[in-house]
Amino acid sequence: MAGDNSHDEVMSESERPRDANRLRLDALKRAVRAAPTNAAARLALAEVYRELGMPDQAGRWGALSDGWATDVELDRFARQLGASGIGPDNIRPFLLLPAGAKLPASLEALVAGPAATYQRELATKRRAEWVDTPSLRIAQRVVDVFAVAAAICSLGTVLIVYFWTVGGVEVSPTFARVAGAIVLLLAVIASIAFATVLRIRRRNRIVPGEPSVYTTDRE
Repeated sequence: MAGDNSHDEVMSESERPRDANRLRLDALKRAVRAAPTNAAARLALAEVYRELGMPDQAGRWGALSDGWATDVELDRFARQLGASGIGPDNIRPFLLLPAGAKLPASLEALVAGPAATYQRELATKRRAEWVDTPSLRIAQRVVDVFAVAAAICSLGTVLIVYFWTVGGVEVSPTFARVAGAIVLLLAVIASIAFATVLRIRRRNRIVPGEPSVYTTDRE
């Protein structure tokens, strides 16, 4: 029992910083929502995100103050805007600013420049469903070869049986079993190869954005 209690205490100690940071973030977000033009609240929120190692969010909340955010934070923020489809028309709601609020020239340049570039790049990647690799090409070739072989064997078997039947030749049960087994084997191999192709495509699928950069914190 004593061991269980000590384990619970350790878990509680490890969770306290996380809970404290969440409380700080929630409080600062409420302050920003209550006073969207409060630069001090925005910078305090950005500072917490900087401490947490979240440069995209630090750049997001510090972008209104010229010179505060680092180049890395602004780049990650631009990537976030590009991945989220944020442009000049919807940047203000994204930053919890009222409609018509004046933006710093540096932020306007970021939205129109790097963010727009990232958005175009990600749109191009979305059109390519997966990254082509040698393993994918080999698996696709196996599918093509065995699928064609299975089709040819099936058609050949049907034609042989047809002509034998028309010519009055009795179809050998052994031939039918062997031919059926060959067609089935080829079809199974083609199916396995096709499943491999699908698995490789899923593994190589392009996902816009970088998981280590983008966060789901977009409230």
